[in-house]
Amino acid sequence: MKKILFIEDERITVRELIKKLEKNYAVDVVEDGNSALNYLNQNQYDLIFLDIMLPHGEGSRIPPDVRPKQTGIEILRKIREGETKNSPQIPVVVLTAVSDMFDIKEIKRCGPTSLLHKPKEIIVLYEAIVEAIESK
Repeated sequence: MKKILFIEDERITVRELIKKLEKNYAVDVVEDGNSALNYLNQNQYDLIFLDIMLPHGEGSRIPPDVRPKQTGIEILRKIREGETKNSPQIPVVVLTAVSDMFDIKEIKRCGPTSLLHKPKEIIVLYEAIVEAIESK
């Protein structure tokens, strides 16, 4: 069974999508970048679904003794640069509410397989995920 890592902090937003995916795929769900990196370094996935706007990312005031938090774009960069156990070519479907063109260009430079803008209907998200994982 193919495996998907779902990195999304607003789980209620995609609850229906996850239920639908779990009928045909093994799905792990995490809500922040640090957990995502742990999963990516311990498991092999066939597809990653990544929300770019994760909590506690860049700009947060973090005490020096606490491990830095990871944003969605940092996670995508680490995947593409081969800094995880998974292949740098793994399909990554990115979901974002970002509308600023500078930010969109930065996301695209990191090499997502697909870039979807919130809000999207569940069926549109589902089709994008299935297309990306099955074309691998």
